[in-house]
Amino acid sequence: YERFSDSPRYAYEAAVAWERGGKTTEAERWYSLAQKGRAKLPADYAAAVDATVARLRAEAGNGDMGLSYWQECLAPGTNETLFVSAMAALDRMVMTNKGIDKVVAVLDRSLQAYTTNQVRYYLLGALELECLSRLNRMSDAGKLAATLVNAFSENEKTLPPQSPAT
Repeated sequence: YERFSDSPRYAYEAAVAWERGGKTTEAERWYSLAQKGRAKLPADYAAAVDATVARLRAEAGNGDMGLSYWQECLAPGTNETLFVSAMAALDRMVMTNKGIDKVVAVLDRSLQAYTTNQVRYYLLGALELECLSRLNRMSDAGKLAATLVNAFSENEKTLPPQSPAT
């Protein structure tokens, strides 16, 4: 990469090597370098670089922990795979007590983008409840739980009955 710095592909490949070697901090640095030149990356590398940087930051608790990326994945209209990946990443952060207060903010903003007749609304709400519980913010958790229960009661018949999420 140092010899051919106009080709971020080499930075990406170096990052993969560092990651496979268990050096995630170094891997994140190289992925970030590749990310800056995303337009010049091969399509498969470009598709994976943002998620990989976000995942490494989340695992290490570095920087913004990839929360901006995960929040984009939680937006209405994103495909199910991205949404589920983001939920899994945030769930791992919560279970490992990494940046839970920041995760609550992401979940709260994401929750506001949905209406109460969408399954994702309740999935986001459930994870936010877990966060609030872990932060011992029981008053906030109680309010959110009441909101979710009331909304679910009103919308239960409109939610897809065959969906495991429902």
